[in-house]
Amino acid sequence: MRILFQHYSAPEALLKPNPAAGGSQQAPIHLQVDFREGTIDILHRDTEFFGTSMEVWRGDQRLFRLPDNVDATRLHEFVEQRIEPLLRQLAAAFSPEEEMKFPAPPGSLEQRPGEWSGGILLQTQRLCDQAPVADVALLEASQWVEQAGLEAVDHMSTDLDLQHLAEELEEMARTEHVVLEGDIFGCLKDQRDSIRENSSARGLLRYIQSQVGGELLTSRRGVPHLVLNHYYSICWFGKGRFFRTFTGYLTSDNQQYMDFKDTDDLIGHFRNVLEIGPQGTDGAGDANVAPS
Repeated sequence: MRILFQHYSAPEALLKPNPAAGGSQQAPIHLQVDFREGTIDILHRDTEFFGTSMEVWRGDQRLFRLPDNVDATRLHEFVEQRIEPLLRQLAAAFSPEEEMKFPAPPGSLEQRPGEWSGGILLQTQRLCDQAPVADVALLEASQWVEQAGLEAVDHMSTDLDLQHLAEELEEMARTEHVVLEGDIFGCLKDQRDSIRENSSARGLLRYIQSQVGGELLTSRRGVPHLVLNHYYSICWFGKGRFFRTFTGYLTSDNQQYMDFKDTDDLIGHFRNVLEIGPQGTDGAGDANVAPS
């Protein structure tokens, strides 16, 4: 039988994203054996999502699942030496027009039709399960940026800085046999823009803090927010250019929110709620006293 797939130079060459699953889910890798054409090739197909082809359903082709981390550089030799000799027997006995595609070999009186071929097909899958593997991985670009633990990105980073950094990360991925799904440069820009937005938000919230008090905190995702009386919280939404306030901070209460476009309106609202005088002085007391 003719082996159609190439001799690969990288162990991760067969890793591809699964279009049926999205993200960094890997597409299943199969040996596609075409008995009608006498060929062996590679097929990426999620049979649970897309089903099997008509050729497989008719029995003209068979798919044999390979390990997700199969070593592409050693696969051609493995198939040539271990798999092809087995499948060659089936290809020689293949009857394309018959319902029973693989009758027992000529002169065999002991085996029933299907028993001989079934044993070879089962043995082939077992061999495919033992195909050579390597330390390879498929990751989303954002995962790779996160794993790299970069501290080189800050609010001063230019697009050119990020382009150079993206090239370094892509080279690191190739060296470690990692296939990246997505745009590294785009992920770095998002990270830089988020830092800039959070920096701007922190400055705005510090000003509000100087007027109404409270405690400036940072969430696990790095988002700054101002907490008042351990009950109210204020966040800045940079893309929409507005503040959002929440009630019931760190409580089991059903949280409610209000949006403010104007900083002075927001400050005036909390001065009334907390009974605070101008410039954060008390008409009634400390800004961190719980509301009555």
